Amino acid sequence: MTSPFDRPAVADTYDAWFWTPYGRLAAEIQIELLMEMLGSLPANASILEIGCGTGWFAAELSRRGYRVVGVDRSFAMLAHARTRITVPQGDAERLPFTDRSFDAAYVTAVLDFVSEPAQVLREARRIARERVELSDRAQAAFVIRLLEVLDDLDRVVEMDPAGPVD
Repeated sequence: MTSPFDRPAVADTYDAWFWTPYGRLAAEIQIELLMEMLGSLPANASILEIGCGTGWFAAELSRRGYRVVGVDRSFAMLAHARTRITVPQGDAERLPFTDRSFDAAYVTAVLDFVSEPAQVLREARRIARERVELSDRAQAAFVIRLLEVLDDLDRVVEMDPAGPVD
């Protein structure tokens, strides 16, 4: 299956977005949600991010003490991810790992981009010893938190007669 993420320009734009103010804010909220989901795992737990893209989330979890490996099928996305984490190329529907090779696995914004979402979940369960987390299920919570933060920012701007700061 061809994906828009296979194009280097798309991967470059996707990665660059995380350096924007809204991209940083979105990443912080997503990491907060991931930490809530993974928080009961010991800090040195081995975790697989299935569909890691450019590696932003996996790299942040690594900085927090987890042993994170990412996997993605897009060579263009992997070019960025490999500057941050260990990332083999692989298909989420046929993961290149042995059974129970990670303490946990998580999937973020992947299921909409694969042919067989159920197969991705079966593969995640196969390679995880303890559990599989779907941050896709946290997307509603992500949107709600983002809207709350943006609403707070709007109130600050409304209160400041000087207006927004560039």
